[in-house]
Amino acid sequence: MTPADAVPRAVTRRRVRVAGPRETFDAWVYDPRGAAPHGALLVLPGLHYLGPADPRLDRFNRLVAASGVRVLSPFLPTFARLHVGPALGPDALAAYDLLGSLPSARPLPAPGVFSISTGSLPAAFVCARRDSASWVSFGGYHDFAACVRFSLTGGGGGVSADPLNRPVVYLNLLRFMPDTPADTAPLERALRRYVEQTWGRAELKLDGRWRAVSERVERELAGVSRAIFRRATGVDDPQGEVGLRALELADADDAFACMDPSGSIARFQGVSVVVHGRDDDVVPISEAHALHRALLGAGGDSRLFLTGMYGHTGSSRFALGDASRELRSMLGIVDGIARCAHGGGA
Repeated sequence: MTPADAVPRAVTRRRVRVAGPRETFDAWVYDPRGAAPHGALLVLPGLHYLGPADPRLDRFNRLVAASGVRVLSPFLPTFARLHVGPALGPDALAAYDLLGSLPSARPLPAPGVFSISTGSLPAAFVCARRDSASWVSFGGYHDFAACVRFSLTGGGGGVSADPLNRPVVYLNLLRFMPDTPADTAPLERALRRYVEQTWGRAELKLDGRWRAVSERVERELAGVSRAIFRRATGVDDPQGEVGLRALELADADDAFACMDPSGSIARFQGVSVVVHGRDDDVVPISEAHALHRALLGAGGDSRLFLTGMYGHTGSSRFALGDASRELRSMLGIVDGIARCAHGGGA
């Protein structure tokens, strides 16, 4: 096993610019050092302010590249701003097309797509519009509103929701809350600062340790902005009642219709692998089953692997008695990525 902190050195990384329909943005391209790649993979991050610069994702991309696969991973502007919106799919498609157009010493197969979490939405968009694409979804979803409710209410199905995820839900629901101030800039800055200080720190999930960060950041705010911030982090309204009412208004307004992957999935009949952590605390495991059923229903060749080794934000522990099952899942996941990066064939 490669140590968790080891980073492959036989890899190059360079910046390229992607011309999206609305704006131009960065992407990182990884190649094996000193050898021509023999496969290609578009790696789409989920909603995260760091995008591919997240050390965990950067390491994953390097590991894939070290195996001989060219990787392109874009900084999707919408996700980098901690928002969701209609530009995600078209931006991902522009990144996919750029990857396919990059010069290579040898002909490469059509790129595959690997998505993480909410990156499954732009991944579905790409796969529906490029028949040659195949797809590995890690921690993806089928029903966006169900994921929002899971976060707001603290979880379900025996799994507690990640308390650090709530602020981005509120950030995207601000315009549907009755007491949102006219100037939301200070509140949005505070929510982002809280996210930057908490995400990736699993220890803050325990025993309400995130409260210390929340109380420190909220001092920047006053009045109604502070009240909304406290609801967003969970200090107040821990069951998310205000957020749930805002979600109802958003649904009535079709505000998140752009986050519904079902239309794209219905158009995709290619090869896919759905991977999900059994204890995922951001996207519940029920979403993996729903996504897998939808892909099969569209006529595609889809496989489902559930694992106890990885949660939504990193590695997890599993019982020794589960080792055989976990080994089968790991082999299926690795095989799925390899096939995806080499045209999806056998």
